[in-house]
Amino acid sequence: AFVCWKENYNFPGLGKAQLLREERWRAVDALLAAPTAQEIRDWAKRYQARWVLVHPRSSVAWPGDVASRWVFEHDGYRVYDLNKFES
Repeated sequence: AFVCWKENYNFPGLGKAQLLREERWRAVDALLAAPTAQEIRDWAKRYQARWVLVHPRSSVAWPGDVASRWVFEHDGYRVYDLNKFES
């Protein structure tokens, strides 16, 4: 599962740890900015992720019908089952 709140990856690190953090930031940014369900499915396949937890302060660029398909919500946190985005 990916946690879509970049502050969670704000850990110190140099070398490989820093590269991993930067890679995850880019991955999270790409997911949140995905404009279509197909791009979200492609992202899920690439990162072998099924579940995504989106922080209340995070916004998504997903189409409205996709963004409203969360499977659980509490206090603004939204959990999405990426398998539900299958066509």
